[in-house]
Amino acid sequence: AIAVNGNVVATLKNKDEANEVLEYLNQMYTPEGAENVKISYEEDVQIVSQYTNQDSIMSLEDAKNKIALGQSVTKTHTVASGEAAYSIAAKYGMTLEELYELNPSMNSPNIYVGQELTVKANEPYITVKATVTVTEKETAEKEVEYQYDNTKSSSYKKIIQQGTSGVTEVKKEQVYINGEFDSENVISSTVITQPVKEIVCIGTN
Repeated sequence: AIAVNGNVVATLKNKDEANEVLEYLNQMYTPEGAENVKISYEEDVQIVSQYTNQDSIMSLEDAKNKIALGQSVTKTHTVASGEAAYSIAAKYGMTLEELYELNPSMNSPNIYVGQELTVKANEPYITVKATVTVTEKETAEKEVEYQYDNTKSSSYKKIIQQGTSGVTEVKKEQVYINGEFDSENVISSTVITQPVKEIVCIGTN
């Protein structure tokens, strides 16, 4: 059985299938193409052995779907500026009719800012935290210094030192919660190439 905070949410026929369900969830919430990923859960998630009725054992596919969809709960949504009834319904995967059923006092789509509406939403049983380590190269733009020469005509312009941009390799730790970007933290920063100042001579005569 897969237990979340001590409550069984799915029962399968063996430990391998339970692990496969959790691996499916991990893959679902791992950013595409990400490498060096560390997965953890916000909740206490355990695979436990227990005696159970044969009828309560789920198929692998049903268990995956249940864990992926989460549980249906009712919650309160406070109307914000610019929101409409249809957009609130769509946000929670509801129809307008379902929104009206949960809020009998609503007799039209007209709503007001600050109004509290009861909505139905799917909440995940398990909150997957994917920590991804990425390495990026960042460019430090070259600095340009102008020198003025009154012995040269005003049309004179010459680069006397060619400048180049610098390159820094930055290693970052990015955190995704249920597939959504949450935060970023710089672990290390290494200068690969120092920027070189460009010096330009301009005539002023």
